[in-house]
Amino acid sequence: MLQLIKEFIEATDAEQIRYCHWKSNAAIERTLAGINDLDLLVAEEDSERFLSILQRLKFIRAISPVENWFPPISNYYGYDAASGRIVHLHLHYQLILGYDLIKNYHLPIEKEFLASSNATPPGNLKIPACEMELIVFVIRMVLKRRLLTLIFGSTRDLFKAISGQGRDGLGESARNELEYLRAKADPEIVDVYLHQYFPFLAPELFAECLASILSDAPGYAWLAAGRNLTRTLKPYRRHSLLATAFIVARRGLGTKLKGVLTRIGLRRRARKRLTPNGKIIAFLGGDGAGKTTNIASLRNWFGKHFEISIIHLGKPSKGPLWYLLGGLLKTRKLITSKTKDHFHQSLKLWLIARYRYHAFRRALRLRSKGSLVCLDRLPLPGMRSMDSPKIRALTGGEGLYSYLANREEAYYSRIRGVDELLVLRLDPTIAASRRPHDNQQELANRSGEVWNRHWPRGYAHLLDAAKPLDEVEKNIRDLVWASLYTLPKIIELIGPAGAGKSSAAKNILSTTCDLQTAVSWRDHQFICLKVMINRLPLILKSIGRRQRHLKILLGCEVTMKILQQHRQKQVLPCRNLVLEAGPISSLAYLETHNFVGADKWLAELHETMAMTIDSVVWLDASDDTLKARIDDRSKKHQLKNSDKSTAEEFFQIYRQSFSSLVGKNKVDLPLKFIDTERHSIDQVAEMINNLLQGKQDG
Repeated sequence: MLQLIKEFIEATDAEQIRYCHWKSNAAIERTLAGINDLDLLVAEEDSERFLSILQRLKFIRAISPVENWFPPISNYYGYDAASGRIVHLHLHYQLILGYDLIKNYHLPIEKEFLASSNATPPGNLKIPACEMELIVFVIRMVLKRRLLTLIFGSTRDLFKAISGQGRDGLGESARNELEYLRAKADPEIVDVYLHQYFPFLAPELFAECLASILSDAPGYAWLAAGRNLTRTLKPYRRHSLLATAFIVARRGLGTKLKGVLTRIGLRRRARKRLTPNGKIIAFLGGDGAGKTTNIASLRNWFGKHFEISIIHLGKPSKGPLWYLLGGLLKTRKLITSKTKDHFHQSLKLWLIARYRYHAFRRALRLRSKGSLVCLDRLPLPGMRSMDSPKIRALTGGEGLYSYLANREEAYYSRIRGVDELLVLRLDPTIAASRRPHDNQQELANRSGEVWNRHWPRGYAHLLDAAKPLDEVEKNIRDLVWASLYTLPKIIELIGPAGAGKSSAAKNILSTTCDLQTAVSWRDHQFICLKVMINRLPLILKSIGRRQRHLKILLGCEVTMKILQQHRQKQVLPCRNLVLEAGPISSLAYLETHNFVGADKWLAELHETMAMTIDSVVWLDASDDTLKARIDDRSKKHQLKNSDKSTAEEFFQIYRQSFSSLVGKNKVDLPLKFIDTERHSIDQVAEMINNLLQGKQDG
């Protein structure tokens, strides 16, 4: 028995959850070992407690490509770290049976089914009485073998049935299960259960259905048994006969078409999608560290169950512009005899940066659709040997080269927001022995840069690539699975001017790669337009007066709408957001400046604020320290060189406005206060990182 399944059984027993493993119990040993799926029927009244157990055991929800076909059935996956196996759990609240393409019948006997269940021996999964399981098994098998399923399902079985060769069609595992249940079931108890719990199923009809799925059944026995059974089960049908025929035809033909497109390479095989969102896992390491090998291993392990995509940021796919400019540069070479000069190289470097950025944008889109995205390499600040801006260093950045260098650097700066960074560190001497035919100087530079770099705590997961491959693979699987159930967090930094918000945000950005300090409106233009249209009357009234306040108010609402959307989908543009100037700061500013006619608007924003922010970090210091910091910095501020009393009044007003928004009995948001006079910016950044990781500090 897998440790995960053992913990699951212990937890459900402790909570007294009413459930059972309702089918395929002939191979219960394979189920307990995590080889077969777990098909669990759970009492609806216990659903919340059951789901809390799955959450506690780190099970994740996944969406099947045919999820909407069978609404009462959900898919959950757990990871048994000791064996490395992924455990698949089908969660049922109702007994839904029928054709493979529709499952059209609901047997309303869940309570009786669960009541007959027990754990044999104790400590195992609860299973129903074998007599109950036999009756339901026979109904399932007969309903699966209907004419509609034959026509739109298996062509081989259709020709077999037409030729009169029988339609028992039971596979080896189903035959074994039938033999197991018949051997264990007491015929007298079967009759008792039929009378008590299946009054709609006469014993004679049950015997007919059972005979039709035996290996020695007459050629067309399946047809009559199926017709008689469906007539009997008509009151429990979910769709009418006409609707059933239409649904089965549409789904069957669609499945066949998708299968053909998949076989000829025009369509990827659809797998289950992670929910509420996917993840982006970036792999970084020098040549020979095993990035490609470990990504392939992860794909083979994870891709058996879920959507997974591999994107090589180091070698992104080239678009038409690459080949167009390549042709123009070759023409230039023929005319001027110039080749590989600074202009030529700068254009190529700019295009590579552009394609890397677009590849990363594709990764973001795939993540939002529930795919696990593995990035081979990732541009990082401070890394010069791989995937970094090079035009300025190459050309000096003058004239046209300055424009190209700025564009290149802008592309790289936007490649930010992965969920996990896995760094495969390998001693350069070992890398050289693994790749003897590579350019040794270039190999030493790349491997040495990763090996010798100082990695701040929490920046990345450092893996020793010199260890045995199976050990490295296990570490990667553990880290990837842990990231799947890690939910993103949104934190806002508040505090008066000079408290250190910008410095703290800048420090955090320099010591992590999975975080952003602002949300981009560029990706949410529809939200911006919607807010502008909704607030158009107030905008027209405010033309020519207090436009700065109006702009802040509009910006506050747009940001809240974007964050609300992220919160509902639990998908952020990166793993975490630490907002340097977020909704609370905007509302605090507006609190200190009366905006006539916007009271109702402000009240609405106050109500939605708690739904957009997870927690608040209040940075502050003494008035003298705040004033000194404002005077020392080059940035303009209204308090710069002002008198002490004016500054104290200003700070007091802002503290009161923050207190009115997040103080006691206001918005129920976790609040952490940090005195930036007593703590350095590095310490402040570390406290915020600990908060993001769920750690507590003093």
